[in-house]
Amino acid sequence: MILSGSPEISFKINGVPDTSQYLIIDIGSFGDKIYYAFENGGSYYVGHDNMYEISRETFDELIQYVYKNEIKDEVTAESGVIMINDILYRQNGERINELPSDAYEIGLLENILHNRNEIPERNFQGAMLDEKYAGKLLYQSKDQDDKLYIILIIHHNSIII
Repeated sequence: MILSGSPEISFKINGVPDTSQYLIIDIGSFGDKIYYAFENGGSYYVGHDNMYEISRETFDELIQYVYKNEIKDEVTAESGVIMINDILYRQNGERINELPSDAYEIGLLENILHNRNEIPERNFQGAMLDEKYAGKLLYQSKDQDDKLYIILIIHHNSIII
């Protein structure tokens, strides 16, 4: 995937890319093979010292690959993940008394993968979660779209997510 860049459209960089956001791809076991991927002016690039133009599809695949591998490396038995809109959300176990006032229903958690090394591959699928989460409604806040909410128990005006 990294080698799919176009040699016709390339340029050199010294150090890290001169952009505010970029993806770091470490393919060496000792941190010795670092590649960067980033978007600049509607074009996408990947490389080490020489940056090569890649397609948006390849860029998206790199993001998914790196993010899934980070989750595989960091996930413990207690922390699950859910995929919504092709984004993986990690369980944090936070408990709140009520949903945010701008929370809205986004759908049901359709199923849960149970093998330790499985990562959701489709939307509304979870992994490494207790079975009690399956079939529960998912909510998201307009102001905090980086969080998902699942109501497990409503007891004396408490919502446990």
